[in-house]
Amino acid sequence: MTEPLVPIECDLRDFPYLPVDVQRLLTSETWVLGKGDERSAAMALWLQSWHQVPAASLPDNDRMLGHLAQVANWKRVKPQALRGWVLCTDGRLYHPVVAEKALEAWVEKLVNSFSGSIGNASRWGIEVDTATTHGQILFALQCLRNLAPQSKVFKKKAVAKIVAGSPPESPPDNAGGSPPDDEKHRPPIAREEKRREGINKATAPRTDARDLDLDPGKPSAGEACKAMKRAGMADANPGHPELLALLDAGITVDELASAAADTAASGKGFVYALRTAAGRRRDAAKVGALPGAAPGRPPATEPEWRREQRERVQQAAPYAAARRDTTQPQEVFDALPPATR
Repeated sequence: MTEPLVPIECDLRDFPYLPVDVQRLLTSETWVLGKGDERSAAMALWLQSWHQVPAASLPDNDRMLGHLAQVANWKRVKPQALRGWVLCTDGRLYHPVVAEKALEAWVEKLVNSFSGSIGNASRWGIEVDTATTHGQILFALQCLRNLAPQSKVFKKKAVAKIVAGSPPESPPDNAGGSPPDDEKHRPPIAREEKRREGINKATAPRTDARDLDLDPGKPSAGEACKAMKRAGMADANPGHPELLALLDAGITVDELASAAADTAASGKGFVYALRTAAGRRRDAAKVGALPGAAPGRPPATEPEWRREQRERVQQAAPYAAARRDTTQPQEVFDALPPATR
């Protein structure tokens, strides 16, 4: 079985239109060899998969497939309606052509979000964390390259800049035609106010996004992937959302490397290794044997340094601190599906 064709977080439910390559559809074996109800079922499944999560996928369940295909006799049309669909390691069916279109739309969605964040940071003089979105874009492009290396997405300027490591250009502030905000066009009183505003900004304390990290000792995704690659997991991806979720929840590099070594020995992939590590941590939590904790003892209370740091964050940026929990509940691992054995 192959790995899923699109990232697990690929969500296009806010994209109402599925691009259709007319000539490609009309000359496909599914369409040419299919009869009326078989074509209808196949088309319904393509459309239904567009708004599934992950996009371009379907559940591997005959009752659900019959419902989604909107046909009375699903078993009769099933062989032709499912022509081209591939069963992947997450237990879902994926269609390569729909996945190609989904990945192109997903990259567009992520690039727009990334560009908007960069533009807002530049416009308002703030710092934003775009590492997660950047990693998602690179992973989506990797998936798209596996399916359609000639996709027009790779020729887009914004995508090329992200791949090269430089941020895409944000729209100009005066795109609507308003006069430029510079010294020459500003009256004397406004110039003085602007000068004072600049002094106030320079002397005011800044709140860096890194100051809001209440666990600075957490290993980075890059460190985790290096360890997993050394353990034999060649396709380790630092931008994968499941890896980032596990690191946020407190998993260690040693746990990930151990799962990677066992998974690589059995011929499984990166996602399977992550879910193996999550499953082992769930099991360890039940018996109080998580790394760094004594068996049978409750979790330690909040250390003094963490409490002081949390209070400083609350004073500097109360709106951000209120949204961030200072503890990592064990239930976070339950959000990741267990590995299929």
